[in-house]
Amino acid sequence: LDSGKAKLGDIISFDDLPKDRNDNLWHRIENKCHLTIGELSALKNAVCSSGQGSLPVPPVQVNLESPTKKVLFAAIQQVEKNLTKKITKQNIKIDGISNRLSSGLQGPRTRSQWVKDLKSKEMLKLDINFFQSFEESVESSPELLRLISGEKVANFDFSIRVGEEPKKKGRQTIVGSREHFGNVVEQVILLTGRRHDCDARNKPSVGSHKPDYLLRITVCAGEQSIIVVGEIKGMADLDREFSDEEVGQILDFIQELLIKQGWRKFALGFLTDGVRFEFFRGTRRDSKIEFTRSGLISEGAGWTRLSQLLQQSNEVLGFNPTTVDGWRIEDWLGSGATSSAFAAASDDGSITSAVCKIYCGAEEEAVKRRENELRALNLMRDNEWIPKVVSEILTTSGDNAIPVLLVTPRGEKLGISGVRLPISAYSNLVGTLEASHSLELCHNDICPENVFAVEDEESDSYYILLNDWGSSMTFEEVAAADKFCTHEQYYNVGNMGAAEDLAALVRSVFVLTQCTFSHVETVAELDAHMQLQWSWGDALDAALALDYKAVERFLLTGNVADVDTALSALTISNNS
Repeated sequence: LDSGKAKLGDIISFDDLPKDRNDNLWHRIENKCHLTIGELSALKNAVCSSGQGSLPVPPVQVNLESPTKKVLFAAIQQVEKNLTKKITKQNIKIDGISNRLSSGLQGPRTRSQWVKDLKSKEMLKLDINFFQSFEESVESSPELLRLISGEKVANFDFSIRVGEEPKKKGRQTIVGSREHFGNVVEQVILLTGRRHDCDARNKPSVGSHKPDYLLRITVCAGEQSIIVVGEIKGMADLDREFSDEEVGQILDFIQELLIKQGWRKFALGFLTDGVRFEFFRGTRRDSKIEFTRSGLISEGAGWTRLSQLLQQSNEVLGFNPTTVDGWRIEDWLGSGATSSAFAAASDDGSITSAVCKIYCGAEEEAVKRRENELRALNLMRDNEWIPKVVSEILTTSGDNAIPVLLVTPRGEKLGISGVRLPISAYSNLVGTLEASHSLELCHNDICPENVFAVEDEESDSYYILLNDWGSSMTFEEVAAADKFCTHEQYYNVGNMGAAEDLAALVRSVFVLTQCTFSHVETVAELDAHMQLQWSWGDALDAALALDYKAVERFLLTGNVADVDTALSALTISNNS
């Protein structure tokens, strides 16, 4: 029990563990915290109401020994259909640090441990020339000059010492450092075409992250409008540097911003309590993110540097506003290795819910992925289980245009942390793949992240969409290719083609609907688990044999065998 508690770290507190031993969240906790079976069992026994609990219920399977069971299964399917209409969305949140893996550091860790690892790997360095790229011709406002000279501005000067959060003192409320900073920064740093966003309510603004300060551009909204992030701490002694835990927090925010804005090469942020300041830069290096820091700067010099930072050009700050003619680009929806997706709506109001997909990486590769996706969606435009292109616009506005694609409908995440749907709901995608393969086109990147649930408001139910065709290739292109941009946990890249597409679909449905296996990292490990799980091994074999009908039958009935053929072979006695 003690070792299990220790491994929870800052991912989830012991008190927040689920009280139901069959809660799907246990599977996530086991993987993220790398718990042993003994540790997992001890934690469940400690927090769950019953030491034994109920056993997990396997999916319903059809046993064709009796025709009566065929009737029973039809009734079960009807119940399943009715339950699907009432399905609720599960939003399970673990405040973890999985995104830090993009810095090349493995395993769950505290922010303090993360910063120590970054330092040891020379991925967080002090840069004595941190401000060298900044434009020096930035004027200080009269209010900033007053603050620097020792006068009070917005009831603040450098003698103020308050905590991070507001406090009650009798009938008086003493504001916290966040509110102090927000009041002061709006007075002393005047912006044009940008705005200060200092959130005293501490609401999520970069994914689930909650930076206290954001510098935003005014021409767009959501995560893609953020230029710089900042974090405000309680005021302490001037000679004390910020702790590794505090540094880790701002680095986490910078990294998350780079993930949300996948086209940026670097981003900046700062730590402050209004008196002490330190500035940080996160830069992409291949598949990793490295950081530099300015060192501690205090009082007037710190405010002067902050004013200089917040008034730098977009180019100096590594920011490229993502605007699309005729469209409003809104909140971030998700990011992959090659693209980021944002909610979008047309300016004329004709389309209120679309997706703007922005392709990242080298320009030639980004354009190629957009063209691949556009080709696939045009070829498959009559299929109702894939997105539809809703605009002829193919790039962002401005000089540094980035490839984009605007599609509809907007889907929702499936699986343990999203919409939970029965296995049968995925059956339509088999026909989608068969149609694609009949056009000699492979998807090449089917995985749980590329399959979405779409709510049908008329029927109060969901259907499933096969998304992200940016890696698609013709059969001829697959045969000639020597590398593929795909999720290798779901594809055997040495045998790419139509059969691997169908197998990847079966693997993805297994991961999205089954919670009875441990974390796996390779397609071989996943296949081994599937061979042990009821009829999933048969379904995988049918997919690799490119038997579309058998796979569809499995998703609908739980068996790859033809029901009518099996029943005709049975000898049923009169007594039966």
